[in-house]
Amino acid sequence: MKNTKNNLSRRKFLGITTAAAGLAMVSWKDGIASTSGFQSAGKPNSNFGGVQVGAITYSWRSMPGKPEDIIRYCQQTGISSIELMGDVAEKFAGIPEGKEGSEERIKWRLAAPLNKFKELRKMFGDAGIKIHIAKFSPANWTEAEIDYSFKAAKALGAIGVCNEIGDDACKKMGPIAKSNGMVAIFHNHLQPGEPGWNFEKFLDYSLPIC
Repeated sequence: MKNTKNNLSRRKFLGITTAAAGLAMVSWKDGIASTSGFQSAGKPNSNFGGVQVGAITYSWRSMPGKPEDIIRYCQQTGISSIELMGDVAEKFAGIPEGKEGSEERIKWRLAAPLNKFKELRKMFGDAGIKIHIAKFSPANWTEAEIDYSFKAAKALGAIGVCNEIGDDACKKMGPIAKSNGMVAIFHNHLQPGEPGWNFEKFLDYSLPIC
């Protein structure tokens, strides 16, 4: 009986992941998504059997990237949960053009209008899309700017702020995430395959999610 239950669970899991994998089969022509056997009707829903599938908006980096564009891509592919790239949110909120780290940009962030991030959250929410994570990648910013990134992420409705994984990033972002009642989230790529790699030291920096 136990083996039967396990087999059923495996089959159910494979069915769910197969359906989710279908979301990746998307081709683009003239800025329009064409899906194989899948097209959303009404508001998107990428929750399969309780498993929430989402996408990072970096996936559409070669295409127009205004919030309206991203909402359209999500609707066309059925994605209802996203990791929103920080530049999309900040441009919507009115960050001045210029080089990253400039005095003008730092000054803007420290007085940023959080109501614009709330407005963006509502725009996506009304379309049936949740901004689950905000990828501001702020590890190289000042501590005050990192704190701003978490406040902006909270206004967006996100659970936390994302950055590429690394010692300095975890050390700086973990405590600030904790002080904001949020989580620091870190991308990894092929690092876990490197000899001696483990996540323990990163988890020790105030328990960021890696």
